[in-house]
Amino acid sequence: MQIKPALQVGDSARIYFDDKEVAQGLSASIATVDVLPGTHTIKAIIQSETGQTLEQITRTVYVIQNTTTLQDNKRKAAQLLAYQKLAWYQKLMLKLRQQEVAQSQ
Repeated sequence: MQIKPALQVGDSARIYFDDKEVAQGLSASIATVDVLPGTHTIKAIIQSETGQTLEQITRTVYVIQNTTTLQDNKRKAAQLLAYQKLAWYQKLMLKLRQQEVAQSQ
């Protein structure tokens, strides 16, 4: 985005990814590990000190990285961490329930 006239004292820049603010400032780095493949939008908005929108630009980007495996591994790691944080009696109850389900099948 080119700003003319240049940014004034008090002006701010915000960067959005799929309508979610990801940065304040003139640059952002967005990890795609948690982003599903497909079409996404990046929007930059320049606002005055009073909140008035001075400039706005939206671009469509395409994420083609297949992150399904990475997301699955992240989900499994979160489940393992949650299990490790359980008290011993909660782990015992979980194990007993898993055995009951296995026996009923």
